[in-house]
Amino acid sequence: MQRRNWKRVAVICVVGCRALAQGTFQNLDFESASLTPGSIGSVPIATALPGWNGYVGTTPVSSVWQNDFSLGAASIDIVGPAPAWGVIEGSYSVDLQAGGVPFSPEPSFETASISQTGLVPADASSLEFKAVVSGPPTVSLGGDNLTLVPLGSGLAAWGSGYNYTLYGVNVAPFAGQVETLTIAELYGGNNFLDSFEFSPATVPEPSVSALILVGGMIWGLLAWRKRSNASPSFFNPPK
Repeated sequence: MQRRNWKRVAVICVVGCRALAQGTFQNLDFESASLTPGSIGSVPIATALPGWNGYVGTTPVSSVWQNDFSLGAASIDIVGPAPAWGVIEGSYSVDLQAGGVPFSPEPSFETASISQTGLVPADASSLEFKAVVSGPPTVSLGGDNLTLVPLGSGLAAWGSGYNYTLYGVNVAPFAGQVETLTIAELYGGNNFLDSFEFSPATVPEPSVSALILVGGMIWGLLAWRKRSNASPSFFNPPK
């Protein structure tokens, strides 16, 4: 009987250690959305971005936009399921748009952000993600803004010739801790984000990563030149 109890304790320890190694953040690739293909309009954030909270300025939002884009106001959008314009990888990507405040009597500006609180994996050294941005987003953990390091580039899923940038941030000081992860867009424009992933790999020094990015950009440019010029641009989706 005692041996069985010890076995149970051992199993619990193993499961607990595995959970610690994986962390408790969820839906970092935005693939947990449950949405109707081809739909356009407002959808509950709980359905579109399970596990995430959304904010326009400092105000929590209960809904986000599916396959729709603001003409100037701050908004949070989910694009997909694929094939859909704006998807970087998989079936869904997120678009954060900072912008003006509708019907405001004076000119004003609001940010757009998503966040969630979870356990940073014990073996995590970096957090990597893919983005097509008009201005780099702000990534913070535990309230500290992290330095974005470009690591490379590749072709986005939504159309030929569209490139994403792979970014990384150093999260080693937060490993094994429960922290709030926030991704915010502060400057306006369409900023598509996808595939956030904690990794044991360290983020290289900026000088090294810059060389990697330049190489990736050259490769992407050559690939783009081989493709049709008839495709719409990044920030001007087809009507």
